Amino acid sequence: MLASEYSLDGSALSPDMPANRAGLRTGDEIVAVDGKSIADYSDLQEAISLAADHPLRLGLRRGGEMLEVTVRPMMDKDSGAGRIGIYSWIEPVVQEIAPASAAARGGLASGDRILAVDGKAVSHGIEVLSLLKDRPERVSFTVLRKGQTMELPLVLSWGKDGSDLGIGFSTISHTVKSPNFGRAVSDGLAETGRTISVSFKSLGLLFRGVNILKAVSGPVHITYLVGETATSSIAESGAGGLVVVFNFLALLSIALFIMNLLPIPALDGGMILMFLVELVRQRPLKTKTVYRFQIIGMVFIFALFALAATSDIFFFSGK
Repeated sequence: MLASEYSLDGSALSPDMPANRAGLRTGDEIVAVDGKSIADYSDLQEAISLAADHPLRLGLRRGGEMLEVTVRPMMDKDSGAGRIGIYSWIEPVVQEIAPASAAARGGLASGDRILAVDGKAVSHGIEVLSLLKDRPERVSFTVLRKGQTMELPLVLSWGKDGSDLGIGFSTISHTVKSPNFGRAVSDGLAETGRTISVSFKSLGLLFRGVNILKAVSGPVHITYLVGETATSSIAESGAGGLVVVFNFLALLSIALFIMNLLPIPALDGGMILMFLVELVRQRPLKTKTVYRFQIIGMVFIFALFALAATSDIFFFSGK
């Protein structure tokens, strides 16, 4: 579905999103990117985020007909990622209700399918949220529960972070499982290679005019993200949520591995660079040269830490 068709914060709708210019429509099923089939929405997100300002050929299914369109993702200056202005299609079926929320007080239950909001029919989760963009205090949900249609009035309260609606919609989960240990090792190595490739591409995005204070996270922010990931994943999937946590930790480990191998003085990559220079020259570098090289590295590292700390301060201060 197109982002420009639905405003979630009351802002004006923009017809100039890349998805609109490419002719995408709500309900289109994207099945391939640049001729490669995609398994789920995360595959599509990765392909789009790494292609800022570069054209992508999208193969899609529309009403039983196969089409191909070209879209050029725009760059999100806060992250450096590409975006085209779409949401994933989520059926308006309630999966979870937050305790003491407006949904809980109004009588919504897990499994309810929302048919309409204040009499306006809805077909997906984003449409439900978009009808609340004017921040109403009272709203009526028409739901289908065990074959019966019900009208449930809700009283909402609003704050700077949105409303206390408290609804989580059912999503489609996609589980990848290797058939044996050998295949698991092979798949793990392949996934590690893809992650390294994506990490290097992401580093390149930092030099293309992004907001560096938002695109870079410091240790405090990273620790916060690990905690948030663990809490939300385990709360949603129980012990199965540990898989998400381990995947996130693996991603961080690979990112640190790459950073450590960059040819920056004071890091292992800088030492390797010096050894390679000595190998080519067939004689050791002068002590003064090594000293200056290390000083440059330390200045760079301290500047990077200062940048990361400033980013953390801005994040936790809401800026």
